[in-house]
Amino acid sequence: MEQNKTIEREDVNLPAVIAFGIVTVCLVYLSVVGLMALYYKVQDEEYKRKTYSEKPLALINLNAEQEKLLTEYRWVDKHKGIAAIPIEEAIKLTVEDISRGITGWQPGREFPTKGINSQKGAGESQVEDDMTPQKRE
Repeated sequence: MEQNKTIEREDVNLPAVIAFGIVTVCLVYLSVVGLMALYYKVQDEEYKRKTYSEKPLALINLNAEQEKLLTEYRWVDKHKGIAAIPIEEAIKLTVEDISRGITGWQPGREFPTKGINSQKGAGESQVEDDMTPQKRE
């Protein structure tokens, strides 16, 4: 039995294999670095979106509650007849008082407020349940 032995006359192209390996390693390295850069960029954008662009629900609720307190008529103490008025109206009334020379609360002076009708007599004010506006004179 004779074996058919052939001698390979060509060797592996070693420079081509090395070049292919180097190019492959460079491409993998660049892909990893690019993906890391993309990941950190997206992570930073997500952090900024969650941190800066959306107000926390508790802050939104607190702002709404404070805005409500500043813009509506309400009772501070109904039994004592103390009512709160909107801040814009309070500013307007204060400016009017200052322009007339009144700089503070004076005993016996009645402040017009919605829902409080002062009636002469026993020196007490009678408080109404409906908060109807009264004009200042």
